[in-house]
Amino acid sequence: MAVVLRAKFLVGTFIQEVPFPPALTPFSNLPDVLPQLSVLGRRLHEGTRFRNFGRNKGGIDPDVCLKIIDRKKDLVKLQAGEHVSLGKVEAALKNLSLIDNICAYANSYHSYVIGFVVPNQKELTELARKKGLHGTWELLCNSCEMENEILKVLSEAAISASLEEFEIPVKIRLSPEPWTPETGLVTDAFKLKRQELKTHYQADIERMYGRK
Repeated sequence: MAVVLRAKFLVGTFIQEVPFPPALTPFSNLPDVLPQLSVLGRRLHEGTRFRNFGRNKGGIDPDVCLKIIDRKKDLVKLQAGEHVSLGKVEAALKNLSLIDNICAYANSYHSYVIGFVVPNQKELTELARKKGLHGTWELLCNSCEMENEILKVLSEAAISASLEEFEIPVKIRLSPEPWTPETGLVTDAFKLKRQELKTHYQADIERMYGRK
């Protein structure tokens, strides 16, 4: 039987694998699996310790091998206990023609994922025209109807990408402004700055989670 560990892991210096930090479930709690585990040829046993570095999450696959599943900072535990990989959600949706950029967001105080989306101006404008909507770019991005239309497209794409139901964004905020290094919302390599995005969209987060 495959063993699935819902825990956070860090990467050791001399191995590119995933030992347990002291605060989490030790291997000694898995007596049937422990004798089979090895990392780069080193057999693990009770009391095995590694120095902890990095920000990764790992698990044990069906072949009883440790592997990195995702980056720790991209993993969020929802209110009901499900673990969501924000990077996985974004990867499934960011290549849609309607999307220029997307940042998924969730926290442990709520049961669903939300998202901030920079829509493609040409595609969104054309979709609005088909729906009989007109106005400035800012008005279209602030339109609840356009939010719902984009959300439908995202949901369909998420289902096609085999995302779990709890991984699919339930609400989104369309951003009329692109995210560039100059805005401070992405790095020079255009990687998302999650904390800065959270701060920038804090009012929208509260709205989408029903606080306002």
